[in-house]
Amino acid sequence: MSKDSFPHGRGMTTHESGILHVEDDPITRETVREVLSADHEVVSASGLAEALDFARDRRFALYLLGGMFRDGSSLELCYELRLLHPSVPVILHSQLPGELGHHLLVAGATEIVDRDAPVDSLTDAVRRNVNHFSPLERSRTASSAG
Repeated sequence: MSKDSFPHGRGMTTHESGILHVEDDPITRETVREVLSADHEVVSASGLAEALDFARDRRFALYLLGGMFRDGSSLELCYELRLLHPSVPVILHSQLPGELGHHLLVAGATEIVDRDAPVDSLTDAVRRNVNHFSPLERSRTASSAG
């Protein structure tokens, strides 16, 4: 979902919901969306500026960042997101050299998942870091409880 098609009003919501996934590669964005959308609302951004626009307008339950973007790096974005929402977990989903990974953890990332790791590694990390049900999960839980 691009910024232009995201249904939101101006002003940040007061509750956290969904995952903001920031990735410049459209194939990776779509793959991650397919994997995570079964259990979570996923909003996608292709770069730093677009992600910050979303984060200013809405409070997410989790930020999921790729490595580099056309307009910046995950390190810059992690730092900016931490300034906006210090308590929202940040997962890096990328192939990062060890030193950059260390800098990201210092900047506030809560976890790093190697992009080449099995899909379960990503879904497990998301599950560990999302500390409440999203609206989509609540509706599924309610309908399955019957």
